[in-house]
Amino acid sequence: MMPRKMIRSVFRACASTAAACATIGTAALPTAAQNAFSPAIFVNDSVVTHYEIEQRARLLLIMSAPGDPLELAREQLIEDRLKGQAARQAGIVASEEGVTAGLENFAKRVNMKPEDMITALAADGIYEEALRDFITSPIEWGGGVQSRFCDQPEARQATSQRLLALNKRQEGVRRQAS
Repeated sequence: MMPRKMIRSVFRACASTAAACATIGTAALPTAAQNAFSPAIFVNDSVVTHYEIEQRARLLLIMSAPGDPLELAREQLIEDRLKGQAARQAGIVASEEGVTAGLENFAKRVNMKPEDMITALAADGIYEEALRDFITSPIEWGGGVQSRFCDQPEARQATSQRLLALNKRQEGVRRQAS
């Protein structure tokens, strides 16, 4: 993940990035301004909307992610959809408690309370649901990986221990009834 120092400096710079975020939403995504919730990308049976791409790009910009925020947002959202589909096929769904714990951990990394972080992000046009989606995907994927490889007898003990530790950090992964 990102070093604490970088995250702190990013959140201190939130006010100065508001203009850049507004530019992403209008100039870089002209079709989003026309119909933000229209499909931008189809991933199997799922859709990624222009709005989701804009929200993820804004979040990545605030986090100072390297590269083009729009392209990275597209790549991440496609990957999130694929990982989510694989996790659901394994019967894994992130619980509300797990997502809440993920929000709390994310906020701790920037020395903020979850409510304050959500408010600060909303001031820059990044809504809570975008952050929750950003956090949910790794939780489900980690649970899916754990389910897939820890259930196999040939899985090495070290791999099992790492995956269990990952699940404990992410908290709240539950198996969905088939």
